[in-house]
Amino acid sequence: ATVELAVQAIKRGAYDFLTKPFSIDELLHTVNQGLEHRRLSLDARRTQEAEAEAQRLNEETRRLKELDQAKKDFIRLVTHELQAPVSAIETYLKLILQDYIPPQEQPGILEKCLARCQEEQALIQDLLELGKLEVIESADKSQVELEKVLRAVLEACQGHLDEKQIELHLELAPGLPSIMANRKQIRSLW
Repeated sequence: ATVELAVQAIKRGAYDFLTKPFSIDELLHTVNQGLEHRRLSLDARRTQEAEAEAQRLNEETRRLKELDQAKKDFIRLVTHELQAPVSAIETYLKLILQDYIPPQEQPGILEKCLARCQEEQALIQDLLELGKLEVIESADKSQVELEKVLRAVLEACQGHLDEKQIELHLELAPGLPSIMANRKQIRSLW
């Protein structure tokens, strides 16, 4: 054995080397040191992996806490937004019932109540749609022809459009491809 050969062996990953002649005790000692070195290397790798996993879990925990806080903030906001119109309507109606508002002013107040009810319904509808978005991922999907969906939606809205004297024209590019979607939910997007 030469020094150059030993250096080459270590560069290629050897832990140690023995030069001839060697004794059984030297061989056992070197093998035991090699096994200990390997055990320590494996322990170090497992420790690094455990630390990386702990860091990933800490990041996930932080993200979950942020999401939980966002959820709490959203619930607080929605609660306020739902409560405000109801409180206003209640106040108006109490004023009418307690004769604080003269009869000639009551139609205006009732119109305000109606407007607040419509705002409340729109908000509730938005929340229901938001709830539906959560289940879109698991919904049954199939090939949907957008042209048919758009024409059906336009037909369904035609009464409202006529009532408000709104004209709506549907112009589609020829050969519009079909898409993978849930047939019922794609209609609500329009």
